[in-house]
Amino acid sequence: MKYFIVAGRLRSRAACRHWLTCIRECNLSQSATSHALQRLRKLLNDELLTRQGGSMRPTPVAMRLVGALRPALGQIAAALNERESFDPATSTRTFVLRISEYLAPTLLAPLCTLLRRIAPEVRLVVLPIGMPEMRGIEPGEIHIRAERGRRNSARPTSKTLFEDEFAVMMSASHPAAGDTMTLDRYVSLRHLKVTADAVGTNMIDEALGRLGLSRDVVMSVPSWFEIRRVVAETDMIAAVPRHWMMDPTLIAGCVCHHLPLSAVVLSVDLTWHQSDVDDSGEIWLRDVLVQLLKPQTEAGA
Repeated sequence: MKYFIVAGRLRSRAACRHWLTCIRECNLSQSATSHALQRLRKLLNDELLTRQGGSMRPTPVAMRLVGALRPALGQIAAALNERESFDPATSTRTFVLRISEYLAPTLLAPLCTLLRRIAPEVRLVVLPIGMPEMRGIEPGEIHIRAERGRRNSARPTSKTLFEDEFAVMMSASHPAAGDTMTLDRYVSLRHLKVTADAVGTNMIDEALGRLGLSRDVVMSVPSWFEIRRVVAETDMIAAVPRHWMMDPTLIAGCVCHHLPLSAVVLSVDLTWHQSDVDDSGEIWLRDVLVQLLKPQTEAGA
């Protein structure tokens, strides 16, 4: 890379004609710059810079090299500069967000609305979080995931956003809609279960099993997005994230009760890659996500 740093600064050298000034522009030591230049000379079989009087002047080959490399080096410089100083109002950067599906219904719409207002040219690629054994995080990705139990992450690449529990959702016309939701009443009803990304719903079955109980699951669906209408139009009940209750559109036509199982608690964590700790663009987006999820944080306090 140092070879190309030297080549990319040849234009500056042509303008300033001063070797020490050019070294400072390269942000390299005099020795490192000289060694990089020697290797570049050998690679290209050209002197590239020749001494004339008290200054260094580029050869014709060097000038042609500058013209050919300038667009690519400019793009590299722009990408590196954006990591250091990010302006959401003008940035055209693309971010990758992996998210647990059960958070998507409450997060994606307000996130898109906010980004269109404060960062109109920013692009967002949203992907599923994946199965637990495939949840390794890649550079450039931000994850929002649900984990079992109570946590308070102190890692430099993770932040616990809030703790979530589950509510019992049923049709507003369900015969049990006005009842107190006891554990016996809960297991006596017919259940709809979500099987995708089902950290929490599997915890319910495990908690019941420890009590020697089980629920009557008459239908399983692969997505959280499908359950509201099914529940609203049938006699089945479903366990849904408690934070859904903050959005009336997600429980329209339904009522919610507290899940009578205190052992079922999820921690919602924001996670990023070690190489992105100081990336100003990712820092900005992480702050945006924290603020958007703050109502859930306060509700879970």
